[in-house]
Amino acid sequence: MESRAPSAVSAALADEIRAEMARQRCTRRDVAAALEATPHTTERRLSGDVPFDVVQLARIGQLLGVDPATFLRRADERALSHGDTSTQPAA
Repeated sequence: MESRAPSAVSAALADEIRAEMARQRCTRRDVAAALEATPHTTERRLSGDVPFDVVQLARIGQLLGVDPATFLRRADERALSHGDTSTQPAA
């Protein structure tokens, strides 16, 4: 079983989603529409303050054409590269 630091993973996931949005020139308004959420709610998730749920991650993946698992893998890699060892499997 793996131990995770939710705030570090949430922040890394938000970073990855924002990076993909930038690559595709996708606006925050586009994401809010896909999530059927207000701009404020969307911004709280994109900033990493509030974690994405599975449905939201799937909707963003569909909008951007990226498998949600890819976002999660990239987020794990990003967290590890920033010294967060809590995303590594427990011994």
